[in-house]
Amino acid sequence: MPLHICIFTYNRPAALLRLLGDVRRDTKDRSGESTVTIYDDCSSEDYTGAKALAAEHGWVWHRFEENHGKRRFWEIFTQAFSDQWGRDGRFCFLPDDYRLC
Repeated sequence: MPLHICIFTYNRPAALLRLLGDVRRDTKDRSGESTVTIYDDCSSEDYTGAKALAAEHGWVWHRFEENHGKRRFWEIFTQAFSDQWGRDGRFCFLPDDYRLC
Protein backbone atom coordinates (compact mmCIF):
# COMPACT_ATOMS: atom_id res chain seq x y z
CA MET A 1 0.00 0.00 0.00
CA PRO A 2 1.50 3.39 -0.99
CA LEU A 3 2.53 5.89 1.66
CA HIS A 4 2.10 9.61 0.95
CA ILE A 5 4.01 11.97 3.24
CA CYS A 6 3.25 15.70 3.42
CA ILE A 7 5.67 17.89 5.37
CA PHE A 8 5.03 21.52 6.32
CA THR A 9 7.98 23.86 6.83
CA TYR A 10 8.74 27.47 7.62
CA ASN A 11 12.24 28.81 8.33
CA ARG A 12 13.64 25.63 9.90
CA PRO A 13 15.92 24.20 7.21
CA ALA A 14 18.12 22.21 9.63
CA ALA A 15 15.09 20.57 11.26
CA LEU A 16 13.58 19.75 7.87
CA LEU A 17 16.85 18.26 6.61
CA ARG A 18 16.99 15.95 9.66
CA LEU A 19 13.38 14.87 9.08
CA LEU A 20 13.99 14.26 5.37
CA GLY A 21 16.98 12.11 6.32
CA ASP A 22 14.67 10.10 8.59
CA VAL A 23 12.12 9.77 5.79
CA ARG A 24 14.81 8.62 3.35
CA ARG A 25 16.04 6.02 5.84
CA ASP A 26 12.55 4.71 6.62
CA THR A 27 11.29 4.61 3.01
CA LYS A 28 14.39 3.21 1.28
CA ASP A 29 12.76 -0.20 0.87
CA ARG A 30 9.54 1.36 -0.45
CA SER A 31 10.85 2.87 -3.69
CA GLY A 32 7.94 3.53 -6.00
CA GLU A 33 5.50 2.99 -3.16
CA SER A 34 5.92 6.30 -1.36
CA THR A 35 5.67 9.97 -2.22
CA VAL A 36 6.91 12.99 -0.32
CA THR A 37 5.65 16.53 -0.78
CA ILE A 38 7.16 19.47 1.11
CA TYR A 39 5.04 22.59 1.61
CA ASP A 40 7.21 25.65 2.26
CA ASP A 41 5.27 28.61 3.67
CA CYS A 42 7.43 31.22 1.90
CA SER A 43 10.53 30.72 4.08
CA SER A 44 13.32 33.28 4.00
CA GLU A 45 15.99 30.82 5.26
CA ASP A 46 18.38 28.90 2.97
CA TYR A 47 16.99 25.44 2.19
CA THR A 48 19.71 24.42 -0.28
CA GLY A 49 20.52 21.11 1.45
CA ALA A 50 16.90 20.07 1.92
CA LYS A 51 16.01 21.01 -1.65
CA ALA A 52 18.95 19.01 -2.98
CA LEU A 53 17.89 15.93 -0.99
CA ALA A 54 14.30 16.33 -2.19
CA ALA A 55 15.43 16.65 -5.82
CA GLU A 56 17.72 13.62 -5.49
CA HIS A 57 14.74 11.46 -4.50
CA GLY A 58 12.17 13.01 -6.83
CA TRP A 59 10.21 14.52 -3.95
CA VAL A 60 7.93 17.46 -4.71
CA TRP A 61 8.75 20.89 -3.28
CA HIS A 62 5.84 23.35 -3.19
CA ARG A 63 6.78 26.88 -2.11
CA PHE A 64 4.03 29.39 -1.47
CA GLU A 65 4.59 32.92 -2.74
CA GLU A 66 3.31 34.53 0.46
CA ASN A 67 3.54 33.54 4.11
CA HIS A 68 0.33 32.17 5.57
CA GLY A 69 1.43 31.95 9.19
CA LYS A 70 -0.68 30.40 11.91
CA ARG A 71 -3.85 32.29 11.01
CA ARG A 72 -3.98 31.03 7.44
CA PHE A 73 -2.25 27.66 7.87
CA TRP A 74 -5.57 26.02 7.05
CA GLU A 75 -5.06 27.15 3.43
CA ILE A 76 -1.79 25.21 3.21
CA PHE A 77 -3.37 22.15 4.79
CA THR A 78 -6.30 22.40 2.36
CA GLN A 79 -3.81 22.50 -0.53
CA ALA A 80 -2.08 19.38 0.83
CA PHE A 81 -5.40 17.52 1.05
CA SER A 82 -6.33 18.67 -2.44
CA ASP A 83 -2.99 17.46 -3.83
CA GLN A 84 -3.57 14.01 -2.36
CA TRP A 85 -7.18 13.73 -3.53
CA GLY A 86 -7.95 10.49 -5.33
CA ARG A 87 -4.79 8.68 -4.26
CA ASP A 88 -4.97 5.28 -2.63
CA GLY A 89 -2.84 4.41 0.34
CA ARG A 90 -1.88 5.82 3.68
CA PHE A 91 -1.22 9.47 4.41
CA CYS A 92 1.08 11.13 6.92
CA PHE A 93 1.09 14.87 7.60
CA LEU A 94 4.14 16.15 9.53
CA PRO A 95 5.57 19.47 10.71
CA ASP A 96 9.26 20.01 9.91
CA ASP A 97 10.41 19.65 13.52
CA TYR A 98 9.25 16.05 13.97
CA ARG A 99 11.69 13.14 14.01
CA LEU A 100 11.03 9.54 12.99
CA CYS A 101 12.36 6.98 15.49
